[in-house]
Amino acid sequence: GLGFSVTTRDNPAGGNCPIYIKNIMPKGAAVEDGRLKPGDRLLEVNGVEMTGKDQTGAVSILRQAPLNSTVTLVVSRQVIDVTNQDGKEMEQGEGTEAEARDVLTLNIALEGTSGLGVNVKGKVTPSPDGSLREGIFIKSVLPEGAAAKDGRLRVNDQLMAVNQQSLVGLKNIQSMEVLRKAMTQDAPFPGQIQLIVAR
Repeated sequence: GLGFSVTTRDNPAGGNCPIYIKNIMPKGAAVEDGRLKPGDRLLEVNGVEMTGKDQTGAVSILRQAPLNSTVTLVVSRQVIDVTNQDGKEMEQGEGTEAEARDVLTLNIALEGTSGLGVNVKGKVTPSPDGSLREGIFIKSVLPEGAAAKDGRLRVNDQLMAVNQQSLVGLKNIQSMEVLRKAMTQDAPFPGQIQLIVAR
């Protein structure tokens, strides 16, 4: 099975209670993959948003995944300040609470533009187990590009997936290559690029 359990936490602000990863089982896909951590907030399962779901609903959706299939999870975790040691342009995390992040799917039309028109930056943050996690964030949106024309992408949005290929757990250099290839290939969205972002 997937090899993890979920739980809810009270939301002091009221409204929907977020779904969190409670435990990683010693056997299962999660421990073999190694990226999912207790305390991660579960935002999306195979494209289905978890916002507004209770624990029973979340478990039901997770159980619908066919045996031996690949399950795509979008999660967020708390970001903590980290000092950049290698001299590359990487910003420190702002300590943003995971509860404050929204995940959006943006299909941006590329036709009639000079490209997506964004500059991106790498950011490194530590995970609870002490290892470093990397992420790609929007540094700036260029006025002549498709992103500016679309109007929804914002500076400091984190790229979670590009054209259905997850960037979660990838090195920044690998994420940049995924983004570059997506700009030169039509599949799976002819004339468009699909970005899943967290903010």
